[in-house]
Amino acid sequence: MDVSKAIERYLRHHRAEGSTAKTLQWHITSLGQYAAFIGEEVSDVEDLAADNLRAFITHLQDRGLAQSSVATRTRSVKAWGKWLVAEEYLTRDPFARVKQPRVDDTPKPTFTPEEVDRLLVACRSETTRTGLRDIAMLVLLFSTGLRASEVVGLRVGDIDWDKGVITVQRGKGGKLRVVPLGRKVERLLAKYLDSPRRKPKPGVCSCLSATTGKLSRMTHYTKRSRHAGKRREWKSIRTSFAIPAPFSTSAMVADWKRCGPCWGIRLCE
Repeated sequence: MDVSKAIERYLRHHRAEGSTAKTLQWHITSLGQYAAFIGEEVSDVEDLAADNLRAFITHLQDRGLAQSSVATRTRSVKAWGKWLVAEEYLTRDPFARVKQPRVDDTPKPTFTPEEVDRLLVACRSETTRTGLRDIAMLVLLFSTGLRASEVVGLRVGDIDWDKGVITVQRGKGGKLRVVPLGRKVERLLAKYLDSPRRKPKPGVCSCLSATTGKLSRMTHYTKRSRHAGKRREWKSIRTSFAIPAPFSTSAMVADWKRCGPCWGIRLCE
């Protein structure tokens, strides 16, 4: 089978499986670059080999790409190779002997408790309902580890007040999951939702949006972090939640649900 046709079928497979647009773009970019590199020298999947991929890795490294970028592109090509075998286009994985490039184990940046406090103070400086919304969103992010896209996609109906949980309907990969809330976070969300607000259009009841639509992912908190003297990536919030919360038992999760491990939560009481 022609390499370009095999890539096309692989992408079609991901679309059929419901892969996210981000995942699709990752494979399109990685496999497109790999196909362009091997060019006409390797036009059929039967000619794919470990040396092809190793040469591609060296090419990317010589171009000065970050180690993480080289690793992600390699991972995409290797996944494609496994798929070719699974779909019986090939009898063996041509990239099985290629090791995944190493990535520097650099500690991920996180927010310190003091930085979180400053960020929440920046939100409290606004006496408007927007300030209350911003505090609600930040506390929810820091205390649950939800992704930013998941928080801005929440609806009022996703919150189960009796059980103290939020159902994430549109998680990564379109997966549904239930996330426990701490009691303090519940109180803060209730306070925000009980404040005066515009009546939303039917079916567009985004619980953390000041308008009838959903809040933009980036605009507000990039501005907030600058006001707090700290500019971070969105993932830094998720990392700040994960590192101090290495839950290993159901008892630990239950204790967290009762107390709510929100950084700087005293500012919101």
